[in-house]
Amino acid sequence: MMMSQIKAVINRNINSGSVRYEIHPFAYKKIPKSPIKEVDIALESLNMIRNSNPKEKKYIVARDVFMLSFYLGGMNLIDLMNTRFTSDKVDYVRIKTKLKTETEQHCLLPITDPAKEIIDKWINNKTKKLDFGYKFSYHNFSRYICRSISELAKEVGIKEKVVFYSARKSFAQYAFDLGIPDNVIDYCLAHSDKSRGIVRYYAKTRFKQAEIAIKRVIDYINNPSKYKEYIEMKADIMLMKT
Repeated sequence: MMMSQIKAVINRNINSGSVRYEIHPFAYKKIPKSPIKEVDIALESLNMIRNSNPKEKKYIVARDVFMLSFYLGGMNLIDLMNTRFTSDKVDYVRIKTKLKTETEQHCLLPITDPAKEIIDKWINNKTKKLDFGYKFSYHNFSRYICRSISELAKEVGIKEKVVFYSARKSFAQYAFDLGIPDNVIDYCLAHSDKSRGIVRYYAKTRFKQAEIAIKRVIDYINNPSKYKEYIEMKADIMLMKT
């Protein structure tokens, strides 16, 4: 990720004419793709976390932030903590990909009722940001949340590996299982998309598609039996194609 960001900075300065190279510094360097993290969890496990009723604050905070990430299309923790929640929508630029593109790629998502309930519980009315009453640095807070969500998962009897990133991966997996198009899932995840340009990030249709997708995923975790037949049929079709 660091090498990708360095390459993006170099390319930006080459394009602006600030620097010139006879041989591009990355001419003979192929940056490997990050390995896929297999940390999505079963629907039953996610609902065990969602419906848990912990008494300790660290577990309450971990559960709420984990589920808020899920309800907002798998938003990363650093983006959640930097976002100002001022309306019924959230408009943000994913920090992880901010330095990789020449233009800011905004992601506009709806704040659904379950997300709003969590935001209202923890929002600082002055800053309009989430405030859990801690004085941790972001790095220490991130470690605190990751450790707490893993401990909570064990407390409620989940056998799978659960990390904070599981909220993002699980959202993507459930959306895929429901037949939501890949490009809509990518938009909800705020993935960078250099090939399509920035138009797709402010088109009204993208927001509407994301709204439908997120609401459908939430309906799925609320009513899994409603989608059981469709998901099984989709799996059978995919199996026949292989």
